[in-house]
Amino acid sequence: MDSNEIAKRRAMRRKAARRKHLKVGFILFLIFALLIGATLSVTVLFPIKKVVASGSKIYSNEEIISISKLKGKNLFTVSEKTLLTKLQSKMPYVDTVKVKRTFPDTVTLKVTDATEYEAYKINDKFYTVSKNGIVLAEYNEKPQHTFEVRLNSVKCKIGNSVTVKDEKELEILNAIKTELSAKKINVDYIDITKLTNLTVGVEGRFEVLLGSNTDIDRKIAHLNGMINSIDKTQSGTINLSMWTTSKSEGTFIKDTQSN
Repeated sequence: MDSNEIAKRRAMRRKAARRKHLKVGFILFLIFALLIGATLSVTVLFPIKKVVASGSKIYSNEEIISISKLKGKNLFTVSEKTLLTKLQSKMPYVDTVKVKRTFPDTVTLKVTDATEYEAYKINDKFYTVSKNGIVLAEYNEKPQHTFEVRLNSVKCKIGNSVTVKDEKELEILNAIKTELSAKKINVDYIDITKLTNLTVGVEGRFEVLLGSNTDIDRKIAHLNGMINSIDKTQSGTINLSMWTTSKSEGTFIKDTQSN
């Protein structure tokens, strides 16, 4: 191979290396530019200038906008979860909030209100709670449109989620609520203060002894059948505490005052 050919090949290699370096440099520049753009878009650019709220029948749109404190925040960093927590701390009856972003500077909040679903009794006070588990208000007496929940290890702070220390109690409570709801049985109260002697009040006329939480789904299915078979003018105690898969029986003791 003569010297001219060697020189030509060296020049080609240098040219290829320069192209490679330029390509790598361009890619690095592009990545850097994108990072700068992304950083600016969530810091300096797109500040929220207008907030619109609607949907609540409990709180005014102006209250929601004021508590949200979104003006001046970045359009793309608004978190629905964080915003909901902020709103509920001051306005517990806010159940959900949906955020709609309109470029370049507007946020629209669609709010739904919570309803009082159940009431937890603590130290002679009743704390109403939404279906999503948020504590809504404190009362001296249980509101009629709620059912009472009796637990040993519950704490309620308005605007926060219900806190149940004993996970077993919470698991049993949720199982009972799920089964009663599935059978469309109206609940008056659920008492889980004794895990081996669970008790519920239903339909405004029955006290139901469930015993332990073993086969709770089948016990409540059996309960549903018994309720449907008992005369609507009668009330009393239904005992399912001894119910088992091999001895699937329940007893009904009629109140002496019922017909």
